Amino acid sequence: MVGPIEKLTAGAEKVASGEFDSELPVESTDEIGILTGTFNEMAGVLQATLAAMENERNKLSTLFLHMTDGVVAFDSAGLVIHFNPAATRMLARSLDPTVTFSSVFDADFQKLLSLKRSEYLEGQKRVGERELELFMASFSPDQSAGGALVVIHDVTEQRKSE
Repeated sequence: MVGPIEKLTAGAEKVASGEFDSELPVESTDEIGILTGTFNEMAGVLQATLAAMENERNKLSTLFLHMTDGVVAFDSAGLVIHFNPAATRMLARSLDPTVTFSSVFDADFQKLLSLKRSEYLEGQKRVGERELELFMASFSPDQSAGGALVVIHDVTEQRKSE
């Protein structure tokens, strides 16, 4: 009885370390055999789920990179966690993990974090000759986790036309 449990434990350790493709042999039809089979199914489902998530992450990363609008994401402490090239171009400044929300935008970060999922704040910012519209929303399930996202739209030409 100890041998199959040790094999199952070793398999669980492999899965915990990210190795999903080694299927454990089911050597019996008792409870340990059923548990081993169920473990194999669970590892397969986990591997498929992680592959699907990676695919979605790659799609979003490509979209984010090639967007014409600027996007900057901040963690719950107000530090930059993600940005796209359009954001650095529009804001005419470098963005790195030491940059804070308050050093870039004139808005109340705590108020932004407290917004419900369907709510957002609008703002404007002038950078040199550029007129920027800002759309700011929280992606925080609560104020201790998550953060905020700012979408930056260059409306310079539109304002000149007006």
